[in-house]
Amino acid sequence: MSAVGYPKPPQTHDVQQVNTTPLFAVGYQKPQQTHNVQPVKNNPRCSQADT
Repeated sequence: MSAVGYPKPPQTHDVQQVNTTPLFAVGYQKPQQTHNVQPVKNNPRCSQADT
């Protein structure tokens, strides 16, 4: 039981930290990607509206 409790806490710590890293990375990439996706989506939409 002691052995299970030892690996459990370290794993939870790793999972929490790892989850925080991807969350931050996603938040950073999200705004950038949304910025790129927004203009790119607006471009084709504007073109279609023109025609």
